Parts: sequence; C-alpha cells; structure tokens
Amino acid sequence: MRKLNQPPRGEENYHEILEGISVYEETEDVPSIAGTSKVTELNGVRYNDILNVLGEPTYPTPSGDDKVQKEWRMLYKDAEGKEVLFCIYDYKTFSEWETTQYLTDWSVGGLRDDSVILHSIVEALESVMKSADHETA
Repeated sequence: MRKLNQPPRGEENYHEILEGISVYEETEDVPSIAGTSKVTELNGVRYNDILNVLGEPTYPTPSGDDKVQKEWRMLYKDAEGKEVLFCIYDYKTFSEWETTQYLTDWSVGGLRDDSVILHSIVEALESVMKSADHETA
C-alpha cells in the first residue's frame, strides 16, 4: 500500500484524516468489497486531480462488465486503530475516455456503518484535490 502522493500542506483541519489513508496496489492482496455499496460522492474533481493525490488506480483497466473504468481501493486507519475499507470509482460511463476526460462526480463505496467517517474522508480529499497545489491546467 502507498500513502497519498502529495503531502497535505495547508490542510490542517484534514491532516489526521489524510495521513490515515493508504491506497492498495493492484499487485497486492486487495481486500474484497463484497457487501459494500455507494455511500457518497466525490464531487467537482477530474481524473487527473485524483491521480495527483492518490496515484495510479488500484484497478486501472475496465471491469469485466465495463461498468467501472477506474477504481482506487483504499484503507483508512484512524488514531485509535479503527480501519475503514472504501473505494472511489466511476460508474457506468462505459467509456475510459469519458471517465478520464470529462467525469467530475465519482462514486465512493463502503459499508453503510462507516458513512459518517466516509463523508469526512471525502470532504478532506475534495479539499486537497481542489486546492491550487493540485491544479492540472
């Protein structure tokens, strides 16, 4: 697993959350997300904004049914050791080009029981992805 690409500079309110996020690599033993569903959305960010912060997707190629083109599978671990498995993915664009060039609203999946922390994670990620440090002109 890897940490976020960019240090969370200037995001003091979100520092602890951002530091607790790790991204799985495709070559690792990635945990199943069976039993999870869409909990929230990551809004107003493009593929390159996500790449700048999270790095390459865990699954960079389309799913077998073509419903998901790109997916990042992640683990958040808080200061008390609670772990939250979640993922960020496109859904039903059916086009890798559409996903990487135009999509700005991404699905965030996880367990419903983790919805409160997932909303906080998304708020932190949106903040750092939209910051001037991560603009991709």
